[in-house]
Amino acid sequence: MRNTKILAALAALVGTIPAFGFTGLSPRAEASQTIDLAKAIDTLQSSARVTAQATLTTDYGTGFEGLNTTEDYSIDRIYGTIAGEDGSATRAVRDLAAANPITYYEGENHNVWTDYLLPNNTVASREVLILNMPQAFSRLYANPWDFITERDIADDATLAPQKASLLLTDYLGVDFAVSEAAITFSGEGLIQDIDFTCPEKPGQVSVGFSGTFDIVQTLDVTMTFAYDSAPLTHLTPATDTNEDLAEALTSIGSNYTVMFNSTYLAKPVRYYVVGNMGALLHFDAAAKRLVEGDIFLNGDFTQADPILTPYVYQDGVWAQQGTAQLEDYFPALSQLSAAVFDQVGTTGTYALKGVATTYCGDYLNPSASLTGVTPNTSVVGSVTIADGHVVSTATAQELGSSVTASYADYGTTEFPAWFSTEDLIENMR
Repeated sequence: MRNTKILAALAALVGTIPAFGFTGLSPRAEASQTIDLAKAIDTLQSSARVTAQATLTTDYGTGFEGLNTTEDYSIDRIYGTIAGEDGSATRAVRDLAAANPITYYEGENHNVWTDYLLPNNTVASREVLILNMPQAFSRLYANPWDFITERDIADDATLAPQKASLLLTDYLGVDFAVSEAAITFSGEGLIQDIDFTCPEKPGQVSVGFSGTFDIVQTLDVTMTFAYDSAPLTHLTPATDTNEDLAEALTSIGSNYTVMFNSTYLAKPVRYYVVGNMGALLHFDAAAKRLVEGDIFLNGDFTQADPILTPYVYQDGVWAQQGTAQLEDYFPALSQLSAAVFDQVGTTGTYALKGVATTYCGDYLNPSASLTGVTPNTSVVGSVTIADGHVVSTATAQELGSSVTASYADYGTTEFPAWFSTEDLIENMR
């Protein structure tokens, strides 16, 4: 192990004065600090929070300022290990910058895995796929400090440029040269931040039919490290009771009206659920008449799991379409545990926990064949309740699609005046 004598500013005494006082160093900070580099690197390899931002600016030169661009990159992650049931530790990363902060870990096959909550509040694990392909943990979440040694840090507390570039590549996905990377150490001798100096990067780029341009790229980077994060752990079932929500989710009943809207629906759809008389699925909520594709579900909705007979309205007549179950057309709210939600404020709104959204979001929506959204792609989901009933739900999916639902007229819903089951019988084929 190599101990390196480095002039360091004592943080408690000098505030924001740089730790390596090469200019304007206060006499109070002229104290030497022995840095155990092996310990500092080992800590970054073992457990640390990394926060980094970079802005890549591309300059097309005088006269072409309108083509100039900036691209922002950032991460906020905890790198560490996670203990398995047998006590063995595997590499893990918690992504704090994601819409739903989540922990990823290295599975037995060395690919990326994660835990999630099922609708009934039990924990399951799955392999993470990108474009339907498994991802090697060492490629997606490589820790660059695994490839940095004491010899890569000079006596003046600068990191070797090649290894500094590795930090940019592995953390931010940016391929850029570094001319200097000055390290600031904390009072405990741990790496606190790194100040990157990146030289300008000239190049050429083709822009459509406008030709080839000479460009100059610059990169501004900030990178800090912290060591006070809680240990990474596997997911456990949620403990929230959310009693009011639990009651509402199981009290939808057999008489109500609900209107669905989706990014992929041409028009909002309204369901009239009328107990043992069946349900009408009206595919133009604003129209006061039957429209092509309307569905009448013949069945007793007062039953727990009714067998339904669908009739589809086409060319002025009703055509039977076999049999169906509730899940073929309706959300499965009663199958959702209230524990997989977090209460939002005091307004009666509950949001799906980030670790539950992917596989629970679809339970808030009618079938994918109706909404057009891809199953298991929800990134947010919520339920709002009032007076003991669900009044609305909402989900948003990857790539920008969304589904909303509005519930009303509990216990008072009737079929609209322009529809009757007698007319249906007369116009069956």
